[in-house]
Amino acid sequence: MTRSFSLEQSTNDGPEITRVAIHLLSRVRDRAKIRLAGVQVHQLERVDDSQLGLFDAAAAVADDRKRVSG
Repeated sequence: MTRSFSLEQSTNDGPEITRVAIHLLSRVRDRAKIRLAGVQVHQLERVDDSQLGLFDAAAAVADDRKRVSG
């Protein structure tokens, strides 16, 4: 069984993606039989087209995590 949902606009909002995943799970009738659940995203876009330096990558990942987690 597969459930999917497409947002009308692009998002980088982790809580919004979580809400959609929980909503889809709530539509499953017999949750006791679920063995595996996953969330995937498509058509990712860069917000900033600039190239990161090799040593700037760790700082950028930390900043992205802060921004997504709120």
